[in-house]
Amino acid sequence: MKAIIYSTPACGYCKMAKTLMDKRGIIYEEFIIGQDLTKEELVETLGKEVRTVPQILVDNNYVGGYTELSKFLG
Repeated sequence: MKAIIYSTPACGYCKMAKTLMDKRGIIYEEFIIGQDLTKEELVETLGKEVRTVPQILVDNNYVGGYTELSKFLG
């Protein structure tokens, strides 16, 4: 399983999502909004408007944020 997480440095839910993935042994690549890409580029990448972070994809499938990731991983 491989994931991509779009985050911001001050985001608590982003940190929790990365911790959860670390505990589950999920390899992830992180992109920081405002540093690695703009919000507009994120919207273009995901093909949908986003208002919160993190935004997470697992195996190239959109999962959502931390709550959805937690449910997805069971």
